[in-house]
Amino acid sequence: MKESPDQQPPVKGPLGQTPKGQVRGAFGSLIQAFSSLRPAMLPYMLIFSLAPIFPNMKNSLVTNADPILGMDGIYTMGIAYSLGMGLICLLVQPGALHRAAKVLAMVTATLFLGWILPLLSPVTPWMGLFFSLGLGGCAGVAFFGFTYALSDMERLFAAAITVLFCMISQIIFSLPSLWLLSGPLYLASQVLVTLLCFLRYKPQDYLQQLSLPKPKNHKALAMVLFFFFAHRAVVFFFSYLPHALSTPLVGMAGIAVFLVSLYVFFAFRFNTWYLCIFFFVGMLVSYLLRLMLPENSGILVSDVIHGFGFMGYISSYYLLGYSLSRYAGYKRFRLIILLIFSSSLLLHVIPGTVNRLIPDWMLIIGTAMTASLFVIYVLMSPLFSKEMFQTEKKDARTSVLSLMQERGLTAREQEIAMMLLEGRLLKECAITLDICVIIYAWCLYTAQCDLQAFSLDNNRPHAIK
Repeated sequence: MKESPDQQPPVKGPLGQTPKGQVRGAFGSLIQAFSSLRPAMLPYMLIFSLAPIFPNMKNSLVTNADPILGMDGIYTMGIAYSLGMGLICLLVQPGALHRAAKVLAMVTATLFLGWILPLLSPVTPWMGLFFSLGLGGCAGVAFFGFTYALSDMERLFAAAITVLFCMISQIIFSLPSLWLLSGPLYLASQVLVTLLCFLRYKPQDYLQQLSLPKPKNHKALAMVLFFFFAHRAVVFFFSYLPHALSTPLVGMAGIAVFLVSLYVFFAFRFNTWYLCIFFFVGMLVSYLLRLMLPENSGILVSDVIHGFGFMGYISSYYLLGYSLSRYAGYKRFRLIILLIFSSSLLLHVIPGTVNRLIPDWMLIIGTAMTASLFVIYVLMSPLFSKEMFQTEKKDARTSVLSLMQERGLTAREQEIAMMLLEGRLLKECAITLDICVIIYAWCLYTAQCDLQAFSLDNNRPHAIK
């Protein structure tokens, strides 16, 4: 999927060429993309509570995670995390989300401290369970802001920052002196960043986008949900396989893959399709290397190139936020969040059950599943492109109203602007609106700066390419 021109710097011509005098190439596109980011939106971009936490927790916390209700502690915490995401969307309305975010972040931080303090050892497992429930709720709030407060380019950078945070953490926490503390430190950084961001949530940042008309596009949502589930299924299955000891090499290789993938993304005109292909090919190669190479070397090489798995994280969350922001109001948003994160529990259960019953077949089943999902994605690519990558036909009036709302025009100013754009005369507008010419002129005067800016912006194409 390519960035919508009204959400990215106006630097491209009709076919995506860079105008003369502009910096060319991927580096120039990256600089231009950076210039489109709004500093005030940073709290909505740091979605660290949505980081893939439990694969990162397993190596360092599995020995400290006591069973809960007779089940593995880490697995139970994963269930609580997924439930928390759905519950927060069910229980809180958008207008009260900023207040709920502040309270939830403070409660989650308190539960985290109670979980890691050895003084509370008798209730530590339960503190961990409720902490995971709270962190899942934070993830639900973060995803809501990610969807409705950010532009397309900001969503891309938000997912990329989260991935970079994970890979830098792998490098730092692979040091022997930090190995035993890696899990708590990783989670502590997530909790701290989430708390600081949630304290700056403001309703006006996301309610405006949420209130815009949402056309129905079930096919586009279905395409995005397929890739989202495919990504999670492949990654969850891969996490149950044996892994090499954490080394800085793994994190550094992941960063290298990350940089190469972003270069391709910006060099090829902001097309997310390449990131999706990188994910499937990288994960399939990781599985095949484990099958072909001797066990120890195969595991190490596979983990080194596993950075491609993070490209699936960027693509899946970016595409999901992209489609929900355009085609889903809050009611549909809640239903989809409940669906995808509740069914994620099943995606945890399946590889866990296979690993327990037929562990020798895990690698073959994972390879076959990844290859099958890749083939399905390739076969669906024409439909995927038709629904997600081509120009979206918009109703002209809806586009105009949306842009005026973005410019901050009041309801009365929007009425006046629409009449002017229809070519009506001053007196005719005043009679139609049942206001005197003086009041009409005053409304027009207060809106004229925004109307001038609107007229300039209205010359740009508003389409998803």
